[in-house]
Amino acid sequence: MPLAFVNSRRRMLLCGHLGDMFEPEKELPIPEGAATMVRYDSRICAADGEQYKLIFLDNGSMIPLFPYDRSLQNPVVAVFGEGEFVLVTATPQGLGLGVFISQNGEPVRGTLEWTAIPKSLAFHFPYVAALLNNNTIEIHNVMTQQRVQSLTLPPNVDSRFLAEATFNLDVNTTGGSSTSSGGTIRILIGCKNCVLALTMTPLASQVDQLLEQRDVERALELAEHMMLAQPDESALRKKTQMEHLYRRAALLHFQDTLFDEALGLLKKGATDPAFLTSWFPDIADHTEGLDVDMSEKHPEYPATSDAIVNAYLSKEYADADPETLTSFGEALFGNAQSMLGEYLRYARTIYPVDDPRQEHIDMTLLKLYIKTDPARLASFLSSPTRCRMADAEALLEAQKRYYDLSLLHKTRGMNENVLDMWHRLAVGEIEDPAFPGLETVCEYVKALEHRDIVMSAVEWVLRLDRGLAIGILVHHMDKTMSMGDIEAYLKEREPEAYVEFVERLVFGREEQDPNLHTTLALLYLTTLQSLATPSSLTSLDTAYLSLPTRPTYRSFLLSRPSDRLCVERAKLLNFLDTSAHIDYGVVAERVEAVEGLKAERAVVMTKQGGDKDAEAVVKLWLEVGDDVSAEACAVAQPVPETRGRLLRVLLEHCMRDEGGDPQQHMKAIGLLNRHATHFDLLSILPALPTTWSLRLLAPHFIASALRSSVHAHRTSVITKNVAKGMHLKTHAVLLDERQARVAVHLPEGGVRCCVCEKGVTDPTVFARWEDGRVTHVHCVGRGESTR
Repeated sequence: MPLAFVNSRRRMLLCGHLGDMFEPEKELPIPEGAATMVRYDSRICAADGEQYKLIFLDNGSMIPLFPYDRSLQNPVVAVFGEGEFVLVTATPQGLGLGVFISQNGEPVRGTLEWTAIPKSLAFHFPYVAALLNNNTIEIHNVMTQQRVQSLTLPPNVDSRFLAEATFNLDVNTTGGSSTSSGGTIRILIGCKNCVLALTMTPLASQVDQLLEQRDVERALELAEHMMLAQPDESALRKKTQMEHLYRRAALLHFQDTLFDEALGLLKKGATDPAFLTSWFPDIADHTEGLDVDMSEKHPEYPATSDAIVNAYLSKEYADADPETLTSFGEALFGNAQSMLGEYLRYARTIYPVDDPRQEHIDMTLLKLYIKTDPARLASFLSSPTRCRMADAEALLEAQKRYYDLSLLHKTRGMNENVLDMWHRLAVGEIEDPAFPGLETVCEYVKALEHRDIVMSAVEWVLRLDRGLAIGILVHHMDKTMSMGDIEAYLKEREPEAYVEFVERLVFGREEQDPNLHTTLALLYLTTLQSLATPSSLTSLDTAYLSLPTRPTYRSFLLSRPSDRLCVERAKLLNFLDTSAHIDYGVVAERVEAVEGLKAERAVVMTKQGGDKDAEAVVKLWLEVGDDVSAEACAVAQPVPETRGRLLRVLLEHCMRDEGGDPQQHMKAIGLLNRHATHFDLLSILPALPTTWSLRLLAPHFIASALRSSVHAHRTSVITKNVAKGMHLKTHAVLLDERQARVAVHLPEGGVRCCVCEKGVTDPTVFARWEDGRVTHVHCVGRGESTR
């Protein structure tokens, strides 16, 4: 392959390729000349007498880089890696600096520092060797810019330059030579009278040495750089080698109880989970069929995590008291197990589902969580796992982790086993604090689709929590069972549960089916009939009437929550009043059949509507003693006349005894003041007791009544005058119509008057009726009206 060649001659750059013969490529003028230069591809980095510069062969352009002091140094420039240049400059103090420049002229990497000024450079990845003017060779790592070695040449050696060896020669020395050692020649030193060589320990050996010295970070850094410098090596081979090194480094960290650092390296090394779990024999699962390579276990290292921790404590805390050792030991054991769990969770994501390692990972995680992390156990078992069912059941039952066992059954679709375990937990046959309760059972059963399993669960949930069982049935209605099935089931086992079931449909799901609403009202009535007797209803009404200040009858019932009869009546009254879908005709018959349910009859009659029923409703409320509900019924009437008539009934009730209860009189006064517009002032005032003070009525009733009367009077006057005006206008229109009667010509054949039966002789003056008959004009008033 021809060698790219560049030469400076008479302030000209001569570029070409040197093979069997020189093939010129291009000539470029360089007015300042070139003291030294190197070429990479189409870039030339050169130095004239004052500065470094970058020359582009493709277009002949030049970029000045930076100057140097010729009195301090000779320019030195070299190529490194893929198109990078390193340029040497000096400081007035006699120190050397190396600057890396990209092939576009931009600074890259860091800066190299030498104790003296270099006069030659040579590279062997990842190192750069510099021959200094004090006859010393300094070697730096290019990646970190750190000096790694310094060599002083013998005084009698007149060194001139360095060059990278283009051949491989291994040197094995024997005997007692003090100036050389075995290795591979990598760099040559050109001297005046001889050629010397620098041998280098292979990078792989350097990595091994660093690992043996437990300098893990430097060893891995060197290994990664070594892999980058081997472009011809297959990617798979390099990956395998690095994974092996990562695992070795992880084990070193593991031995030093640096578990967090070890975790990252275990992941990079693609460590077999079974290899890692072998360090935890009390947790690891012994899965059959796994082929695990244990050759990486160092025979001199402790074989288990417990032994590692104990060895570390004996070494680092030899003088610590037992209590301190125990505390530190527990913390380190916990960190080791935490690292194991983290790696196994990571490993679950990288192996195929059918890989036998998945079973090993899951069984080990199960044991680890049971021992160290019960909180994570439930989450682990709630998702699909590859745990062996028989072994997992035995482990969980031995630790009394019954709820976690049910979660394992749940993920395997073993619904009957799940519900059986939860039933035993719910009734206290077995105990597990992790069991969340019947709410979890309810949600699980709602998600099932098998009718028999659902009904089996409802059977025992109904005995423990009727509300949750009803929730399950409501959810499954019209899915796995019909309304009729549920009705028959509940009526047979627990009738009260059927009432709650219908309530859940009406109030919870807001069903608007009239049959459901009517059924619920009738169920309430049935319950009421079983509780009520004529004497209990009478005593209840008597207690209400005896109150000094009576609220509404419904409020009175609600104020007695300990009385089941009051609670059921309040529930019925509220439902009858608020539902818009009840068949009140059906309910009315049942209400009438129960003597003493006056309030219920009043509500039903109100819902049925009608002016006649409205007055009966008001009287029923008054009979109960609930003046507030009676007034509300009257005010709710849409027709003003009906509303006024019912309010007068209320007023008469309050004033029925002129010398009676003062509270009734105050109610009458309140009624007048609240609804003054519905009462006629002139008819009411004479009926009021003479003992009443007008001051009680003046602010509201009298003022409102006067305003209403004046307004009504003025409205009637206006209406009368408007009617008169309209009458006059209509009369004028009529007169205009009569005067504007149109005469038509008599037909040629002649005709007789339909009124006087005489012939119509005037050929131009006559009238015609709507039906076509003709008459004299003067006969019109004697006959029918015409149009």
